[in-house]
Amino acid sequence: FFVLLDPSFPKDRIAIILEDSQATLMLTDQRNIAVARQAADPGCRIVEFESIGDRVAGQDLGLRISPKALAHIIYTSGSTGRHKGVVQNHVNQLHFVMRTTNADRVSARDSIALLSSGTANTVTNALIALLNGAELLPFDVKEKGTSDLANWLLKERISVCPIAAPLFRKLCEDLTGEERFLDLRFLRLSSDTVYKTDVELYKKYFPSTCILGTGLASSETGPIRKYLINHNTEITGDEVPV
Repeated sequence: FFVLLDPSFPKDRIAIILEDSQATLMLTDQRNIAVARQAADPGCRIVEFESIGDRVAGQDLGLRISPKALAHIIYTSGSTGRHKGVVQNHVNQLHFVMRTTNADRVSARDSIALLSSGTANTVTNALIALLNGAELLPFDVKEKGTSDLANWLLKERISVCPIAAPLFRKLCEDLTGEERFLDLRFLRLSSDTVYKTDVELYKKYFPSTCILGTGLASSETGPIRKYLINHNTEITGDEVPV
């Protein structure tokens, strides 16, 4: 099983995660090799995957993995104190993927945006795309900002866009109203309370063929409830009632 590290994490957070998880191998790329070497304990092996080359056999290893075997650990932000590791096994993670696949009607025809990094959403959204044969397209918001995000969504013909609610609001600030997101059929907001004003932004900037979704979830349980909205949905209060 693995633990996810984001090189943009503060150094003390990376140190806490490595100490707590007792990681023995770190997989990185050439760009972040210096960060990995600085963070890794002396007994932790570092593998820079771009140097592996094509000499490694590509056959299925034929491993038998129990559904209850650990799949990964995701660490919380630490907003309530020390970062806490949330452990998921294979059957739980696959169940999360199945539920989201069915609710969002994901198929191999979809092109799915990957805008988050270092979170439980990163793992789940990647698996939702790959296990359905859909196209997974990453966009590094931390590096590129949001000014070109709308153009990227249009150019890549993104059909499903899981996006944090604060990032959605920032995206809408950069829109002119002239954009036509004709390929986008589903916007899924997460990571924050969704407000009536968010629904108004969706109705203003996105076509009626696009559904807005939100819900209630946690790193421990995955999605618990879903709430789907179209252009005819009326929100009477200030917040979307999950």
